[in-house]
Amino acid sequence: MNIAAFEAPHADLTAAFQRLASVSTNSKTVPILSQILVEAMADNTVKMTATDLETCIITSFDAAVEIPGSEKIRSVRMEIANDTMVLTLPRSEFGDAREELHCSYDGPPLSVGFASLYLAGVSKLVEAEDLDMFFDAEQPAEKPLICRDASDPSALFMITPYRM
Repeated sequence: MNIAAFEAPHADLTAAFQRLASVSTNSKTVPILSQILVEAMADNTVKMTATDLETCIITSFDAAVEIPGSEKIRSVRMEIANDTMVLTLPRSEFGDAREELHCSYDGPPLSVGFASLYLAGVSKLVEAEDLDMFFDAEQPAEKPLICRDASDPSALFMITPYRM
């Protein structure tokens, strides 16, 4: 099977990524370990799988499946300009998966990639509705992203960029 098309509630998709983040790694020697297998099933469910070779987590949720199929998700591109953040999961045979979010940003436009599971891992740990993100706007692909829980300034997270 190849890429699937489905529509699902944002909360369900986020919760699934958060559950899977605990076992997925950014392995360069065994690349499959840094991927999440997403399968859109004909019975209108989406199944997501991740493993670290010791533990395998499989989670599923209801979705409106338009095209049954599967895809391995590995990286996410983050582009920010004019108070808009666009998250893109690239390299799909049917096009990129894209989410557009409003944000407060006053720097130059930037584009940088991250391992999707690292972003999901941070979202799992942040309890506030807002997440503060700090970039090196001149070299966003060379310097880590610093994330801070808006409700707890002592909770800091660092995510290294991902070469796409």
